[in-house]
Formats: sequence, structure tokens, C-alpha cells
Amino acid sequence: MKIECEPLSFFPGFLEELHLVTILLNRRGAITYCNRAFERLSGWNRDEAVGRDWFDTFIPAGQRAAIRGIFRKAVHAGEMAFTYRNEITDRRGNRHLIAWNNAEVRDASGRPTGIVSFGDDITEREKTGKEMERYARQLRYLSRQLLEVQENERRHIARELHDEIGQSLTAIKVNLENMQREAQLPAERFDTSLAITADVLQRVRNLSLELRPAILDDLGLIPALRWYLDRMARSSNLSVHFTADPSVRRLPFTLETTCFRVAQEAMTNSVRHARARRLSVELWKMREHLQLVVRDDGSGFDVPASRRQNTRGMSAGLLGMQERVSLAGGTLDIRSQQGQGTELRACFPLQPEMHREDRGKRDRRKDG
Repeated sequence: MKIECEPLSFFPGFLEELHLVTILLNRRGAITYCNRAFERLSGWNRDEAVGRDWFDTFIPAGQRAAIRGIFRKAVHAGEMAFTYRNEITDRRGNRHLIAWNNAEVRDASGRPTGIVSFGDDITEREKTGKEMERYARQLRYLSRQLLEVQENERRHIARELHDEIGQSLTAIKVNLENMQREAQLPAERFDTSLAITADVLQRVRNLSLELRPAILDDLGLIPALRWYLDRMARSSNLSVHFTADPSVRRLPFTLETTCFRVAQEAMTNSVRHARARRLSVELWKMREHLQLVVRDDGSGFDVPASRRQNTRGMSAGLLGMQERVSLAGGTLDIRSQQGQGTELRACFPLQPEMHREDRGKRDRRKDG
């Protein structure tokens, strides 16, 4: 149904060639002008569209009341500009998502006569955005699965090294010691064999611990961090300090693994690259968040430059930590300056109870 409306006395010629969908509505909501872009999009020609109520003709029924309310409120308040999004249905039954920028139109005497609306068809953009969001969710899921598989492989190899190869080397060492006591051969040959065996045994144990310390699965994050920090202090002549919130007990399996790996990477970087002499690790529970802080007095580095190197594939350390923290739903902040040391601060959301999935994972680790 058409509505009688005042004829449009003037419009700029460029509106005809504008790629944006353009319509003019009078103060009652009737169409007084539409450009060629509107005709192409809607399938309605100008003679058919002009005079029709914009809301009843082109807006889906479910959105009509809300969009009409926005329009009436703006007209009543005399708003010079306002924006909104809505779908419009073309003559073929297709729906288009349009982002509208609206402005009040006044005549030569300054009297408001209606609204001019410039619409951008963002249907494909919105669809692409949703597809990208879906792919991002899939990528995050695959990344989490990859880290899970990696940790499981680390755990399996570490246990094989400790339980199988370690025990076999221990048996060889014991046998050599027994043979040394019983045989009449020169002691030097046994001493050399015993030294080689003891060295290989220690290397296997170290490799097992580096891959996945059993203490992390058996006792949790705080004992594992304390053990690793003490171990680094002994091997690197490092002055260390560890502080942990006593209210922090067992955490979800994935969160314990993430915190330990991030701290491990940060501490390793402090010793290997920053040549730090003092290192501190703090673990705090703050309301519904867990905060991990690693500080050192090392040489420091240019954080923005390192991040740029990460994006070019030249360094994976920061990128790996950032990815782990992000997959756990946390945030990572690194502050450093040349000669001023480095502070790494990771913050993770906490759940009131351990996830059932995490409980199941930890139970399977114990059973395995």
C-alpha cells in the first residue's frame, strides 16, 4: 500500500551513482526517494518504492517494531545523526544485513522534513566474519589438542626413560659393582665402566625430568615450581626466591601444565639469554584469577622488537608462551628494558571447582 507523501524537490546527482544504498524517508516513515543502488539491491524500481511505508514493506516483521521505535525516537528528539543495523528483504525473498547511517534533512528555512539513510550491505562481510570466527575456534581447539598430545608424549617418554631404561642402567651399575668385588681384574676397567654407566643413568634421569617431571602430576604445581627453581639454583649458581599463596592447592590439570610450562620457559630464558643472577617466582590467587609472576635481574630485552621477530618466525619463545596462556583463557604481560631485567606476569581465570574433564585426566595419569 502506498502512502501520500510530499514530492522530493531536490537531491544531489551524485546520490544516483553512489554505491551505498540511499533512501529518503519523510517524518512518517514513507519513502520519498531511493537511488539506483537501492533498486539493484531490493528489486523494486523507484516508481514502485516511492510512497510506500519503509518499515511495513521492507523490514522483516520480527524487526519492525524495534527499528520503527529507533526512527520515531530520533525524529521526536530531533537527532541530527543516528545509526542502526537491520535486515531488509528483497523481492526475491533474500535477506540483506544493512548498516545504516542516518541524518536529518531540513529545507531551506531550516524546517526538518525527513531522514536520509545511507546503507552499506554487510551481508557477505558478516558471513565471512562468522566463518573466520568458526575457523578461529577450530584452530584454538586443534592447538589445545596438539598441546595435550605433546604433554602426553612427554609423559610417556619420561616414564619410559625413568622406569625402563633407568631401571636397566641401575641394574647394570649394580652388576658391575658386584663383579668388581668378586673379580680379579684391574680396578681401573671397572671404575671406568661404572663411571660411564653412572653418567648415562644421570643423563637419562635429567632428560626424564626435563620432559615431564612426575612431581607435577603427583603433587601439583607449587611443589613442581619449587623443585624446578631449586634445581636451577643448584645448576646455575642462581639466587632464587619462591612465594606461593597458601590457598592455592590442586588446580585443573591443563592450568597446572600451562603455568608450569610458562614459568619453565621464562626461567630458562632468564638463565640462558639474560644471564640473570637473581630470580623470583610468585604464585597468587586473586579473587577468581590465578597470577603467575617471574622476575629476574638479567640483561633485559626489547619486548616490541622480540614480538616482531616472533611474527616473522625468527623466535618462538614468546609466541609459544603467549599461545599457551591464550588457550587457557589468560593474559600475558611482559615488561623489560635493556639492563633493567624482565618481569613476566600471566593471569588465568579460575573455576570454583576442578572441571570434571580435568579430574578425569588426572585420574587417568595416576592409573597409567
